[in-house]
Amino acid sequence: MINTLQIEHFRSIPSQMVRMANPMFLIGPNGSGKSNFVDVFAFLADAMEQPLQAVFDQRGGIAAVRYRSPADNVRNVGLGIDMSNLPGAELESEVRSAHYAFSAQGDLEIEILREQCIIELSNGRKYWFDREGEKLRSNISWLKEFKGKWLGASLTMSIAGSASPFSVVLAALKGMKVYSIDPEVVSGMQDTDSGLSLRANGSNAASVLTDIKRRSLDDYRRIGELLASVSSGIDEVRPSRHGKQMGFEFVQRWGTNELKFDAFNMSKGTLRALGILLAVYQRTQPSLMVIEEPEASLHPGAVSTILDVLRNAASRMQVVITTHSPEVLDSKWIGDESIRFVTWTEGKTTVSDLTESSRTAIRKHLMGVGELLRSNALEPAELFVDLRQSKLFVEIE
Repeated sequence: MINTLQIEHFRSIPSQMVRMANPMFLIGPNGSGKSNFVDVFAFLADAMEQPLQAVFDQRGGIAAVRYRSPADNVRNVGLGIDMSNLPGAELESEVRSAHYAFSAQGDLEIEILREQCIIELSNGRKYWFDREGEKLRSNISWLKEFKGKWLGASLTMSIAGSASPFSVVLAALKGMKVYSIDPEVVSGMQDTDSGLSLRANGSNAASVLTDIKRRSLDDYRRIGELLASVSSGIDEVRPSRHGKQMGFEFVQRWGTNELKFDAFNMSKGTLRALGILLAVYQRTQPSLMVIEEPEASLHPGAVSTILDVLRNAASRMQVVITTHSPEVLDSKWIGDESIRFVTWTEGKTTVSDLTESSRTAIRKHLMGVGELLRSNALEPAELFVDLRQSKLFVEIE
């Protein structure tokens, strides 16, 4: 569970601490910065597997990622995350809490200013490292041998995460996935891979379904049943092989008759729903899963099925959903504690809780979240944050 997220100079977000929930719904108008916010999770996951320089370069360089302000001479980008109750089967005790943060700057070359990780086990033991420039401190003996200059632009976590307890935090960070399923990609021919983990746009969806069918026929049948409730008339979806590539075959049945359709004959809503189901049932379960606009191209009646699937998934992983649809928020189980309002004002994105009046209306069942959104009565709470004070790093006892 991610409890809080600290963001400093990332895309359109100047500086903010965001309180997380599970599930969490991000609402706000187009262009408010919802996609910028969820890219924090994708950025952190990428940074656990690649040099930080490469992660910035994939997004157009640090200048494209760094918050741009006409008034401030912003140089650094910083991210911090606080987690709790992480699984740690290889440890003598579970991870009660973990704090991880880094700050980097540069133009053509990335310099890591500071990086920190503090882990506390439920038995009270603590493990930590704190890197500032070329200086690296830690209470782990083998990690003390490293120096910042040896690591260069690679994060210390890439080394520390090779052993417990830091490996538990590394796995949680690497396991965060952001999905924006592209129906055009899902409908086409796809290269074959292991199918263990679904790609962000669904470009290996057929391989994922193949792996699910091979691993668990119950999950495979469940996907078919759920898809049938989303798209009436579809009784089964099968992976189909075409030489070295794969696609989908959709089946309709009545009586003794059976019709088969290729994926390009199916609606965008059906293909997007299939991608979301595969994200939930894939073998490599994300630690956190972001689904962007699950309602796109779906009938309102079908949206409730997908939301029920995501609600159930929240018992196994942390789920974040971006939307600006009242129909999504009409579900009775969505409470005020799950809503975060994203706004953009004067070049700045903020992510905030709801006003107390909105929260009271929802809690007392005076109006639902969807009703409040339709009537423009859903309002974000004001933020009382000193943007000049960084909360990325904490004092180590």
